[in-house]
This record gives sequence, C-alpha cells and structure tokens, in this order.
Amino acid sequence: MGEGTPAGKARALPVVKPWALYLYDLRWSVRAWARAPWFVVLAVVLQGGLVALAGKVIALVLPLELFLAGFVGTERIFYLRAYRGERLYWREVLPMTWRFLGRFVVLGLIVSIPAGVLYVIVDIATRPALHHHFGLTIWSRITLLVFGMVLDVLLTFVVPALAFSTRSAGEALRLGVGMLKGAWPASAWYAFAPGLTVAAVALALPRSVIGYWPAVAVAMAGGALGLAFKGAAVPFYLQRTYGVGLNGATE
Repeated sequence: MGEGTPAGKARALPVVKPWALYLYDLRWSVRAWARAPWFVVLAVVLQGGLVALAGKVIALVLPLELFLAGFVGTERIFYLRAYRGERLYWREVLPMTWRFLGRFVVLGLIVSIPAGVLYVIVDIATRPALHHHFGLTIWSRITLLVFGMVLDVLLTFVVPALAFSTRSAGEALRLGVGMLKGAWPASAWYAFAPGLTVAAVALALPRSVIGYWPAVAVAMAGGALGLAFKGAAVPFYLQRTYGVGLNGATE
C-alpha cells in the first residue's frame, strides 16, 4: 500500500483553531455589506443620530431608541439573508423592525433590572465622596460600562436566538447562554472579541471631554464596528441550529 491513509482508518479532518474561525466569520461579515451597502449606511447613521439627538432634540431620542431596539433583530435578518445568498430590501426594514420591537423591549427590560439595582447601590455608596458629571458619579459610569461589557458577552448568542429561533425573550436567554457554554472555548472569540460598542462609550462620556461632533463620529464608527461583530456571530449560530428560515422567527 502506498503513502496515504492506512487501511481501516478514517482520514482525520483538519482542525480549525477558534481564532482562525472567528477571523474567517468576521471577514465574511464585512464582505456581506456589499449585498446592501445602503443598510450599512442606515445602521451607522442611526447610531450617530442617537448621540447627535441626545441633549438636542430630546423628544426624538425615545422613538429612535425604540426603533433601534427592534432594528437589532433586523440587523440579524440582514446577515441571515446574506448567509443564505439572499438580500434584505429597504421596504422590509420598517415592518420587520416593528415585528421585532416587542420581544427586544422585553429582553431589554429583563437585563436592565439587575443593571438598575447595581447602579443604585453603587451610586448611593459613592455619591457623597465623589464629584459628578451630569448627575453620574465616576464609579457609576464605570459600573455601567463594566456591566455593559458583561452583558455583551452574555447576549452574544441570545440576540441571534431571539431573531432566528424564538419569540420568547426567556427562551432566547436559555438558548443563547446555552450555546455560549456548550460551544466553549470556540465561542469565547465571539463573546470576548473587541465588540464593545463604541457608541455606548460616546454616550457615557461627557461631551465636555470629547466634544459634540467627535462624539457623533465615535458613535458612527462604533456602529460600523458593532455591525461587523454582530454579523460574525451569525454563521457560528446558524451552523449549530436547524430550521431557521429566511425571515427567522418573524413568521
């Protein structure tokens, strides 16, 4: 018998390192933008608009935040379509975002409860001794940012689950956290890669530090980075989940 696989033994498949798989998915995420550049522009403008309106047109901030809550699901459908070789069309954005709104608001309320409790505890403990920025102590800001980072990790696959697999926020938490744990350590790259939303930092920092337009620019850059990181997790999730259609869990 010549060189090659010995008789009776299966040929071993090459093992792909987790970091290499993540980089492959991240490159795929950015390449998917070519399918609908207008959608990328929309996502970036929405993030910049949230910072631009804060402190300027307060009446529009809440409606925009609500729209962005549902838009989180639409972003995943954009990548789902790209993964299936299809496109998301502009006329679908508004109705699809509306269908996602309720479930993502519920998810936001679920995760905001511990954040609110933690914030109150830290604020009460630190307020007497520290100076303030817009009513927030330094330690309160740090607490919110750290909690946001932890939340980003825990929700890595929860958001795709809520967009693709279920309409229940509770079920999505079970599925998403379960995938994060079950696929460890490969899932670590998707959870801990630098996906911290820069827009959140721009919102948290006082404009006296970075200025109005730099804050908007940082938010827009964060929107683009955040979109790329969100997309990278989509192939990872879909390769481990069955029965996901082109419209995810909207039907």
